[in-house]
Amino acid sequence: MDQYNEIILDLTGCRYLGEIHQRIKKALSFPDYYGENWDAFLDAFRTVGIPDRIVITGEHTVPKDLISELERMHSTLEYIRGELSGFGQVFSYEVID
Repeated sequence: MDQYNEIILDLTGCRYLGEIHQRIKKALSFPDYYGENWDAFLDAFRTVGIPDRIVITGEHTVPKDLISELERMHSTLEYIRGELSGFGQVFSYEVID
């Protein structure tokens, strides 16, 4: 039987971009050499593997000056979803606040 792999990414209380990337690194078990930027985020998925689903919580607590960074994260996740759907794989993410 296949096992469903869901990851919870809790961004509650993150005040800096570095904190967001540290939470990502921990939640997704990215390697120590994770570069903590959006290009490295995409590359790490290819290295570590992609869960079936990511549930993101706590975005409403992130300062407004980091909203554009959250949008970049969402864009990258959308890119991954589209890329995988082309290969018949299912990946989803959801923001719950």
